[in-house]
Amino acid sequence: MKTAIGVPVLLLTLCVALQSASAFTYTYGNGTPCRVKVTVHLYDGTDRIGELEANGSYTISSEALLKSWSAEAFTDNEWKQVVSMTCDLLPGNHTFSIYFDETKDVSGQVTRIWNALIK
Repeated sequence: MKTAIGVPVLLLTLCVALQSASAFTYTYGNGTPCRVKVTVHLYDGTDRIGELEANGSYTISSEALLKSWSAEAFTDNEWKQVVSMTCDLLPGNHTFSIYFDETKDVSGQVTRIWNALIK
């Protein structure tokens, strides 16, 4: 009886250990004509920073889960925070596409609304 219970528990423990030993990838795509700097905060306490050229991408690989991330865009000759997300995602590989929508009012004033899609 102990063997019948011990084998499934051992297999479950092995599966959990293998899952936690694997690395996750987080990919950030810049779908804008601006330079974008991404700061990624992981649950292991480390931060990763990557700069994306216009229409470029940045990928990190980590065994730690994603805690939060933010993006700054270089516009008007300065860095401005444009997106900030706290993440409670299931373990796995994730892709984030950073983009903006522009609208122009009747006076010609252009407004950008920044956002990100999670895939």
